[in-house]
This record gives sequence, structure tokens and C-alpha cells, in this order.
Amino acid sequence: MVDVFISYARADRARIESIANVLEDNSYTVWWDHNIAGGAAFAAEIERALNDARAVIVAWSVSGVQSDWVLDEAGVAKQAGKLVPIALDATLPPIGFRQYQVVDFSAWSGERDADVVAVLTQSVDRFLHREVSTAAFDLPQEVLTSPANEIAVLPLENFSGDSGQQFFVDGMHEALIAELSKIGALKVISRTSTRVYSGSTKSLREIAAELGVTKIVEGSVNRVGDEVRITIQLIDARTDTNLWAESFDRELTDILGLQQEAARAIAEKINVVLTPLEESRLAGAPRVRPAAYDAYLKGMFHWYKLTPQDLQAALQWFDAALATDPDYAPAHSGIAAVWAGIQQMGAERPAIAGPKMKSAVDKALDLDPHLSQAHFTAAVYYSWSAWDWDKADTSFRRAIDLNPNFPDAYAYYSHYLNIVGRFDEAETQIRRALDLDPFNPLVRGLYGGDLFFWERYDDAIELFQSILNSAPDHWLALQIQRFIYHNTGMFDDALRTTRLLYATLGNPIVVEALDRGFAEGGYRVAMARAAEALAQQAETSFILPTQIAILFGMADKVDRTVTWLQEAYEVGDPELPYLKNLRRFPSGVMDDPRVKEIVKRLRYP
Repeated sequence: MVDVFISYARADRARIESIANVLEDNSYTVWWDHNIAGGAAFAAEIERALNDARAVIVAWSVSGVQSDWVLDEAGVAKQAGKLVPIALDATLPPIGFRQYQVVDFSAWSGERDADVVAVLTQSVDRFLHREVSTAAFDLPQEVLTSPANEIAVLPLENFSGDSGQQFFVDGMHEALIAELSKIGALKVISRTSTRVYSGSTKSLREIAAELGVTKIVEGSVNRVGDEVRITIQLIDARTDTNLWAESFDRELTDILGLQQEAARAIAEKINVVLTPLEESRLAGAPRVRPAAYDAYLKGMFHWYKLTPQDLQAALQWFDAALATDPDYAPAHSGIAAVWAGIQQMGAERPAIAGPKMKSAVDKALDLDPHLSQAHFTAAVYYSWSAWDWDKADTSFRRAIDLNPNFPDAYAYYSHYLNIVGRFDEAETQIRRALDLDPFNPLVRGLYGGDLFFWERYDDAIELFQSILNSAPDHWLALQIQRFIYHNTGMFDDALRTTRLLYATLGNPIVVEALDRGFAEGGYRVAMARAAEALAQQAETSFILPTQIAILFGMADKVDRTVTWLQEAYEVGDPELPYLKNLRRFPSGVMDDPRVKEIVKRLRYP
């Protein structure tokens, strides 16, 4: 077995030989096709080496993306979870491979101590399970991406003179980011992280440094009736130079065309060459009905708040949009997203929420098969409702193909990959999400979940404490932090965090049960009393069975834990997919034949 297999196009042989030599000098065993002995069966030898290698370097170039050999070998590496892509020139990787961070060798001239070599060896080491230094991640970002193509769109100013139009201005901000995000050669920071700078007094250079970009877009929106003007300026934050400014005027019915034109203009000024597919996605926008578009934006305004009350308000606005235009695909996608949120919060039975989510997402994709958000919601459905792992994987990858700058898709894909045991790939995806949305508490919370999967408990505790310092009621951080405290024997902290969690969720009955149980008999009794209180509530209102099972597990009540896990399987609990690879239950539970049968029925790949 060799350490590294290198896949490349024949035209790139000389450069690949240099890279192979450097790797061998760094004590890696390397296979590339010069290793084939005379008389050997060419295809069979390559296939054997490809399957045996522990990491596969795929060299993308203008020749590489056109090579059937390279594409086939890259597909095998991707499926096996051992892909290390590098770029030999500015050519964009083919569809299906753009979600992977690429090590940029385009400017490398053979120096063996170059930063890009260090990044490559660190990338390979992850697949070889060697100790990985964090130093490579402190190296200049340009060895990974083209700094000229990193951009953040700051919140747009409302020049309408009407605070009631703020939902529309926020919608324009999100839409411009969404259109730019369709361009694979750009790194576009998400709205959640850029909104942190609304009203900020920081300089553009400071903002750009904190977001990891070199270009900033500022602008304003002025809406008068159904007439819209958006003014945009593109700034090089490194020099505070205004590179370009322009105003775009449209009627509201052509607002999608305005957004696409603005995105194309920005890409042109950054000298990004669009692929034919990207050109088609940024052209020919349909006209919209103003009332439907307004209602949709108001729905999204509420959806982003992710509270039970706001989800219901979002649902009403999406329904209002469809009352005006029944074939408005984004509104159907919005309804699917609402039901996904309701289900994940445990606010409705999966038997009700799941079918509503599936019906809405199917309708959205029937109307617009290129809607990235809808493919993402489909992936959520297949992962946490249907437990159809193949369809979930396909939907995640399609969402990312359509929007290579979609942090939510990368973050949830990382959890899916951990659920199915593809841990190395999961780390790649969550790093991409954090790169695109560094200040999003949800993305950071999901990263904490990944750290829990990988049993990096100290790192997870540090991260969650950071999240809770700024957002003390972050339920996801509290939820996972209590498991880590429990697993590491920090029972006082586990009790304190569980108490905070249920106080945050507005459940004083469980909080009181924890206090009463602790006074009665300490930590285990506290968890048992809390579990009993939650089980009693489940008699009159829906409670996710896994939440009851978790408390019984923390109380070390094996039989009652198993009983509630069986109930979780019967009702289609969306938290059940975490059963196999996330250490939330004691070994006595996981070794129980009834739980082993549940794991078998989940049909993990």
C-alpha cells in the first residue's frame, strides 16, 4: 500500500513529477503512472494502485478537467473519502468537485519549502492519520484560494425613507449574496456573518481582515412603489480603493433580473470568467409578481429568526405569496424549510411535519430544479426524516454544486457525513462552512457537534463556552455541551448545563424535577426525575422520544432508555440518526440487542 496516488493529465506530467519528487523527499511513498512496469496491464495496474492508496491527489488543470481518466479517478477518490485536490492553473474544478478546498499550485515554481507544499503535506497527513500540525492553517490563504476572488457584501442601506421597507432591503442584500454565490470561482461570505457589521464603525480593512476577504461590496436600496434602484460600489479593502460603482434601476416585476445583472457586473470587475452553466444561471430571470415577492421576503425575514413564533409567521407569509402566485418556487421551498425547522425543534410529530416538508420541496423542485435551497431541504428530509442515505448524499451534493458558497449545506452535510461514518470528509465540509460564515452561531454550534463526534472534547468545550458567552440561550450549544460534561465525568457541570437548557427551552417542570432529584439523591437521581417529568409531559403533548431517552441514559437507567429509543424509531424521531456514531448513551444501552436491532434497521451505509 502506498501513501499517495497522483491523478493527472498527460500534458501536466513535468509539473506532477516535481510534486511527486517533493513528496518522496518528505518520506511519502508515491504512485503515479511512471511506476507501471513494461508489459503490465495498464488499466488494471492503475485501478489497483488507486484503490490501495491512502490518499489521492487529483490535479485540476485545463487538461485535467477534460481527461476521462482524471475524472474517473477523482470520482473513485471522492467516493472513498480520500480526495486531495490541487490546482495547476486557474481552471475551475468540474461540477461535483467544487465543494472541496483546492490547494493552489498554479504559481508554484518548484520550491521545496514553499507554503503550498506545507499545506499539501498537511492535507495528505489527515488521510494517513499522522499528527497534523495546525501551522498549515495559519499559512497565507492564497495557497488555498485566489485572494482576488474573496468578497463580502455588507448590509445595504435603506434609502427609501421608510423603515417599513427594511424587510425589502434585507431581502436585496440576501439576494445579491445568493446570486454571487452561484459563481464557483468566488468565495462569498454569508449574510449572517456580514450582518454583524450593520452600523459598524470599523474600517473596511478591519472588516475584510476579520472576514478573510479582499473585496467589499457596499450599497443602498431605494424603493418607491414598484420602482427599485440599487446602487453598488466595489472596494479593494487592502488599499481602500473604489474599483467600480454603478446604479441599477428596474420595476419590481424585473427584480430578479436586476439582481443577476448586478452579480454579473461585480464578477466582471473582479475578472472572474463565468462558466457556460453559470452564465445560463445568471441570465433569463423570470418576472415576478410584486405582491408575491414582497410576501416571500417577509417570510424569509421571519424564518431567519428561527423561533417557533417566527416560523409560524414565516409560514403565513409564504402561504400569502402562493395565494398571489401558486407557481412561485421559492415560496414552496420556504414552506419546506419551515417544516424542516418545526420538525428539528420537536414542535410537531414527524408523521405530520415530514410529509409536509416533502410535499413542499417536491413542488419547489418541480417548478425550479436549479433551486439550491430546495435541494438542501430535500437533503435534510432524506437525512433526518426518511433516513435514505443515498438520496441525502445526492441532494447535499446537488445543493452545493448549484451554490458553492452555501454554508448551511456544508455544515449540515458535515453532520450527515459523521452520521454515516465518513469523518475525514465531514471535517472538510465544516471547515468550508466556517470559512464562508465564521460568525454564524448555528454553524459554529454544528461545528461543536462535529467535535463531539470526533471526541475532541476540550476543543468542543472551549468553542461552546465562546458561543454561550455571546448567546447564553444558544440551545444547541447547551444541548451538546451537557453530553460532553457527562461523558468526561464532570457531573456538576452536566447538571448545571442541563438545567440551563430546559430553562432556555421554557420548561420549568423539568428544571424543578432536576432540583428535586438532586436534593433527593444527587446527579443520577436528578436526571431520572427530569426524564420522568418529560415522559409525563409526553402523555399530553409531543416530545421527541430521544430527549427522554437521553435523560434516562444520563441517569444510567438502561431499560427505560432502550424503551424510549424504540419509541423514537417508531415515530421517526429526527434525532435518531445520531444513534450509532455519537456517544450520547452508555455502553450498556448501545450493547443491548434491542438497540442493535434499531441500528440495523436504520440501514447505515
